[in-house]
Amino acid sequence: MPDRFMTVREAADELRVHPQTVRLWLREGKLRGRLIGGRKSGYRIAATEIERLLSPYDEPTAGRPSQSNAS
Repeated sequence: MPDRFMTVREAADELRVHPQTVRLWLREGKLRGRLIGGRKSGYRIAATEIERLLSPYDEPTAGRPSQSNAS
């Protein structure tokens, strides 16, 4: 299924932040998007990119000592 793209305003609504925050995150690389048609048309952000930003980080557990065995 093709990815859905959203505007900066739609992404901001989804993330519950100000649109300027979304633009800052795009410039900083925290959020990935495409500048479509120059600055006039603005950025488009994939819905999967919003999901990636909202998802909790996966903590690697391999190689870590078990908490229950610690004395």
